[in-house]
This record gives sequence, C-alpha cells and structure tokens, in this order.
Amino acid sequence: MAATTDKGRLFQTSAALEAAARRARKAANTRGAPIPVGSKILAVLADPVCADHVFVAESAGLARRLQLSANAKGAHTYRGHTAPVTALALAAPAAPASSYTLYTSSWDRSILAFDVRTRALLRRFADAHADFVKCLLYLPPLAPGPAPSPPGLLLSGSSDATIAVFDPHTTRKLCTLSSHSRAVLCLALDPAPPRRPYPLIRTWIVPADGTPPSEACPLMTPHATSVYAMHVPPSSPAHLYTASADRTALHLQRHPPPQPPSVIDTLPHPDFVTALALAGFASPGDDDAKYIVTACRDEHVRVWDRATAELVCTFEGHFEEVTGLCVVGAGGWTVVSVGIDGTVRRWGVRPAEVDAAVEEARRRRERGEEEEEEEAGGVKEGVLTEEEERELAELMQESD
Repeated sequence: MAATTDKGRLFQTSAALEAAARRARKAANTRGAPIPVGSKILAVLADPVCADHVFVAESAGLARRLQLSANAKGAHTYRGHTAPVTALALAAPAAPASSYTLYTSSWDRSILAFDVRTRALLRRFADAHADFVKCLLYLPPLAPGPAPSPPGLLLSGSSDATIAVFDPHTTRKLCTLSSHSRAVLCLALDPAPPRRPYPLIRTWIVPADGTPPSEACPLMTPHATSVYAMHVPPSSPAHLYTASADRTALHLQRHPPPQPPSVIDTLPHPDFVTALALAGFASPGDDDAKYIVTACRDEHVRVWDRATAELVCTFEGHFEEVTGLCVVGAGGWTVVSVGIDGTVRRWGVRPAEVDAAVEEARRRRERGEEEEEEEAGGVKEGVLTEEEERELAELMQESD
C-alpha cells in the first residue's frame, strides 16, 4: 500500500484540525521579516565572516546559506544528505585565502564537510553513528607553540547515546565516549581549565592529539529532563546557561567539584525551551550580555534581562515551534530565529527596538488581535520523540 503525507487523506482529531486552522491564520503575519525556505528548519548558525548571512539546517536534507537582507532563501545550498539535517558547525580556514569548512549532520547517520565558498563536498563521514546524529562541535587547533599543533577535532553526539571524536581532515574516528544512557542532544566547549562539572552534561577532557578523552567530573542534574541547549561564555566560564524540556532555562554558577552548581536564575516557560542565546553586548567580543534570549515550543521568542531575570518582551511571529537562535551584527543586537514553520525571522533587541515591540504587542491586545493560545494543559504538537523520528526516517527510506 502506498504511503501518503496528505493530511486530507488521514484521520485527524478535532484538536489537530483546530491547530492547523490557527496556524494557517497566523502564517500570514510578517513580524520578524520572515524568509520562507520551503521546509522545516532544525538549526541555525551565524556566519562569522558576514553578519548579513546565516546557515540553516533543513528537514529537506540540505543546508543553506541565507542573506538576511535579501529577504529570499537564495540558491546557496549544500546537498548530500538523504534525510533531515540536524546540526551545523564551522571550521576556520588554515590560510587567509582559504574558505571556511561547513560540517553538517543528519538523521542518515552521516556527517558531511563542505567548502563554504564553492559548496563542494569535501569529505563524507559515513556511518558516523549507529543512530541519528543530533549535534556537532568543532574544536579548533591549539594556539601556535614550540611543538607542532594538532589540526583540531570534530565531535558529534547521537541518539545512540555516544559522542564520537573525529580527525576532521581524514574522517578517521579517533574514539567513542559512551557514558551517557540516552541521546546526546548538545555539546559545548568549556574555555576554562577542567575544574568544574557541567550540570546534566558529562564533562570530558579531550586531548588535542586525539588520544582517548577522560571524564573530568561526575554527572550533575539540575534539570528534571532533557537539555536541548547550553552556552558557556568564553570570558565567563564559571557561568553556564541551559535550556530544557522541563520548561525552564537556567543561569548557573559553577563551583569546584564535588560542590554542585548553584542556580542564579530560573526562567519559567509554558512549554519546552528549545534554544537560547546571549544578546546585546556593550562592545564586540564582550560577554557581559544585556539579555538572555530563549526559544520555546509555544512558538514564541522571549527576551529576558540577564541582570534581573525579568521577562522584557515576547516576540510573536512563528506559527510552529521555534527550533534555533543565533545573534548577528556588531554587539549582537539582532536575534535570528528559525522554526518548524520553515521561516527565518529577525528581531532587533536594542532598547528602543524592545520598547517598540512591547508597545506593538500592547496595541495588538487592545485591538483584540492577540494570537489564539492553546487551551490550558493542552499538549502542543512539536518536537518529535526519538520513536517518532525513527518511524519518519523508516517511511522516508521506504518511499525511496
């Protein structure tokens, strides 16, 4: 029997039909200057070379480099995967005249390396994992010293509960870390010496020469369930920001082990917190951010005062869950969000822009134009479970 994705031919509940109708009404809004790409967007990464560009990972099995000011998806695509692209990472060129390298991962269990400028496929890390690849982290070479510097490392996390460490130039798998019991959803680099534990995420000392890593600290668990994103400010490594499916984002202070991290602030949300970023810096390269920005499965982007943990404003534009955030421009005063609705949106977070967004939201409420909300206690459609992801991947393979 032939498979179909036509919802008109499938049984749907009244709640599903109502949700689809609500999304159709909301899709017409132009808040955030939406750029539609035609498929679901699962990740976004700022272009370090040009603040007017971002990279996005799409469910159509490709990655794309978008020019934000063009307000069009363009044709700068990176193809080679046979399933949704889940994560992105960039490696700086070894020589000034060379191009950046873009690494992409996918449900097809592979990792691909592309030349950013020419879009040529450089290397394929086939069968990188036994299950979906969920996240990537590129570790650059160490600063030049008396001894030759190793060429950097590429790390990937997977639904198979492992972290793989690769030589990014030869695709050789150097080792596998397997202390996790569930999917590895995000990876982050700790710029400080290994003296403090990561909450909910295991901490590893990864030698630059690719020899087997060692686990630095025991597992810590300040969240009740999965962590979707985390950020360690390079100049403030004692701080850690996390986003979780327990409907909170946390600002944590880390301490030398065995003392657990302390919670500085808890940012409550009505649904899963899927991404976060720091935005609004006093000067380029400064980590003293004015705002914490979070993305939520309830379709909204929230801006929080980092000093007081107060909610400053909520950007409403996406009509499906928001899956990724990044900041662009000098000082990080523009936030880029992406979502399952297949749109890329921009939000200015300079004080005057935030004040204008708050005023606009107030006027919409007065005019009765506030977007319809899900009923209290209702379950929103959104991030697929691992079982649903596998079923979708199997259907895609059967249709080939």
